[in-house]
Amino acid sequence: MQKYTYNSGFTTTFEFLKQEKSPFTIFYIHGLGSDPWGKEPQIIKEYAAKHNLNFLRFELVGHGSDADNFTNTDMNIWKIILSTPI
Repeated sequence: MQKYTYNSGFTTTFEFLKQEKSPFTIFYIHGLGSDPWGKEPQIIKEYAAKHNLNFLRFELVGHGSDADNFTNTDMNIWKIILSTPI
């Protein structure tokens, strides 16, 4: 998995599956307190690959492996992160 550090100082792990000639991307955002590496996102990734769709998943700061930072994050941090191009 690739890592990206935002201007806010938080680092996230992400995966981008790029398909040739596909103008569409499935963008997987995991639930509160969860992470994007489980069974459900893997099934969606396999669906995207089978149907030649791009697939992007990443771990929201303060969740999953970054759960220790949960109390240091809020909607403003997530809003900034989600609006930052990777």
